[in-house]
Amino acid sequence: MGRAINWLGLVAGISVFVLLFVSVFLPWWQLTIGSNFIGVYVSPVVTSFEVYGLGFTLPLLWAWNLSNILLFSACGVFMLIYSLFPAKVYSKYLLCFSYKTVLCAFVGFVVGLVVVVGVAGFFGINVPLVGSAVVDFSVPSFIPLGDSLSSLVTATFLGPFFFAIVVVGLCVAARVYHGRLGVA
Repeated sequence: MGRAINWLGLVAGISVFVLLFVSVFLPWWQLTIGSNFIGVYVSPVVTSFEVYGLGFTLPLLWAWNLSNILLFSACGVFMLIYSLFPAKVYSKYLLCFSYKTVLCAFVGFVVGLVVVVGVAGFFGINVPLVGSAVVDFSVPSFIPLGDSLSSLVTATFLGPFFFAIVVVGLCVAARVYHGRLGVA
């Protein structure tokens, strides 16, 4: 028998890089307040904001995103190395690191969004996770606009989020298939 290759792992490793590349340019989730008055664009590797079309990011979020870019890159490399050499003594460690990290990043992203939306709701700002809603914002007393403002808030998951679900599924499938290769 020739050298075993975990083909699911190979596809998963390549998919991690594709997801990383796409996620740098397209967010997984976006929130728009008003008619493009404020925009929030979020993925594990890029978090940015827009106010009247002027984009910016926060330095701490930029550092967090950079660390996630490096982490996703390591996951892709490790998954590819594992896939080509699944019988090596170190391969199972590479596989476990890769699939667990991608899975945890995805779950952490979803949980983080739910927590942020929940905290906003706790403070009376009912931001939708998906869909549209009219939200009332309290205006500080030093701004002469009245007591509150109402604005349409729209939130949606975008294509890279759904591709991330596929990538996570491929990574988990590569782990399941590892046991069937009969290498460890």
